[in-house]
Amino acid sequence: DEEQAIKRIGTPKYMSPEQLDITIPVDSRSDVYSLGIIFYEVISGVIPNNKRVADDTETQDADSSYNTEDTLLDAMARYRQTTPYELKKMMHGELDAIALKATEASPERRYQSPAHFSEDLERYLHHFPVYAKQKNNFYIIRKFIQRHKVATTLVSCLFAGLLFSMFTIAQLLYDEK
Repeated sequence: DEEQAIKRIGTPKYMSPEQLDITIPVDSRSDVYSLGIIFYEVISGVIPNNKRVADDTETQDADSSYNTEDTLLDAMARYRQTTPYELKKMMHGELDAIALKATEASPERRYQSPAHFSEDLERYLHHFPVYAKQKNNFYIIRKFIQRHKVATTLVSCLFAGLLFSMFTIAQLLYDEK
């Protein structure tokens, strides 16, 4: 049978949901998912076992503390000894946001290519706002300050000196009256 002849090759722990289901077409976003799992492993020290193939013995590690019903968020919460709800509140970190975006179950919500994933990591390394993180004005300003520490320190000192000078002059004028 032609359908049974179609097989996907890969390590199940690193395979995207669409790679596990041979009826779904696979594209470069599957590679993004696999890279995201590896990236998650690097930043957290564990591989999330969020697979949907409980009968595959290769996915069942003896040392795995995660069951096959876990989502990536559940796995991260358990590793950090908290609840998924509390972890969502804590997960303001850029690396966490990048890992979560790369390992989204839906290919449409992932980075659209490994190049986009790499670009976001580069943005993180160079203190630019990352695409995976929800942006607000404070976050954007903080990233700007991180990129321009010397200049913002200098401008802040000049501004403080200007305010101090203005206050001193105003005080002197007030004392003369």
